[in-house]
This record gives sequence, structure tokens and C-alpha cells, in this order.
Amino acid sequence: MKNQFRTLAIFIALCMVAASCQKEEIQSPIPVEQKATDNIVNYMVDGQSYQAVINSELDWSDFLYRMLALAEEGHTVTISSRVSSTSSTREVVTYTTTSKPDAHAWADNMIDQGYQVTITYDGSTGIFTCIAVKK
Repeated sequence: MKNQFRTLAIFIALCMVAASCQKEEIQSPIPVEQKATDNIVNYMVDGQSYQAVINSELDWSDFLYRMLALAEEGHTVTISSRVSSTSSTREVVTYTTTSKPDAHAWADNMIDQGYQVTITYDGSTGIFTCIAVKK
């Protein structure tokens, strides 16, 4: 009986050692829309500066929606461009909408074009005001 117990104990120990030495499974590739971009985005909420690390397009979209939610709560949100601008002229573009997805798409487009975007929300009218400034 002791022999069987020792044999079983040794067998279990060897199985555990063998299992710990096996290679880990290779994960499937990250989908194109989630590939890492490792962008650091500078933004301000009510004049207070912050930074966010954006690792994918999905993170970027979620970040923009969080900024719009902050605007809906009454905060003024300013997001710096992810693209450096070399323009010598200061161009200002204003966009107003009652649609959160439209505000999201417009801000995303303007930031990609090198604009700094400021977003406010008027709770009484339900209007997002988005102001893009190219510096």
C-alpha cells in the first residue's frame, strides 16, 4: 500500500513538473481595429491638464465618449491633437449638434487633422458645441 501511495505521489509530482515546463499557447493576432498605437493624448478638463495612454482604436473611441460624457456633466473638455501641426495660421472651426455620435465623429476627424478640440454641452438645449483650433 505504501509503495502504491509513493508511486502515485511521484507520478503526480512529475505530472505537475511536466505541465509547468510546457510552452504557453500562442494567442491569436490582435484584430486590425485593436492594434496598438501607443499614443499619449494630452487633454484638459476645466483647465486641469491630464494625459491618457491610448493603445488601440477602440481605446481612442472609448476615450472620446468619456470626454463627451464629461462635457454632458457640465465640464469643458479640451483634447490636443494626436498629430503635430506645422501650420503658421490659426484656424478655428465650430460645430454644434444634439447627437453624441455626430460630436464624437466630428471631434475624431478634426483631431486627426491636427486640430485641438474643445467640447462643451448645454444641458438646457441638449447641444454639444465643438470648437476646433489649428495652431
